[in-house]
Amino acid sequence: MFLGAVGMARKKYKVVPPKIDGDPKFNLVYRAHQNSVENYPIFLAGLWTAAIFFHQVPAAIFGVIYMVGRELYFRGYSAAAAKRGPGFIISSLTLLALFSLTALGAASTAYHAYAGHHYLKGLLSYIPVPFT
Repeated sequence: MFLGAVGMARKKYKVVPPKIDGDPKFNLVYRAHQNSVENYPIFLAGLWTAAIFFHQVPAAIFGVIYMVGRELYFRGYSAAAAKRGPGFIISSLTLLALFSLTALGAASTAYHAYAGHHYLKGLLSYIPVPFT
């Protein structure tokens, strides 16, 4: 999705690879793409650990919200650096939510190992798990 936009911007603004600098509008598209690539491992870590330690359904929902936020970020940043704010806020809050779910699930797992009681089990039993 973002790679195609960089390729089209390269054509439009005549920036030949391996150059990564050129027209200021190309630089915006390139930086938006690069920033998304830089944040992808953080997102995957939060998504996977939230799904493992807490529950896969809320993790998947936050994953979709994060992707929408990154798309808004990419479109905004590609237009003008000042327009990246809404997408940045959505994706940042979603990462915070994913890592909060991870912390809550990890604390529950540790408490279960220490005290023998799984305090999230009752709450999580109300969330449907697809394909089981």
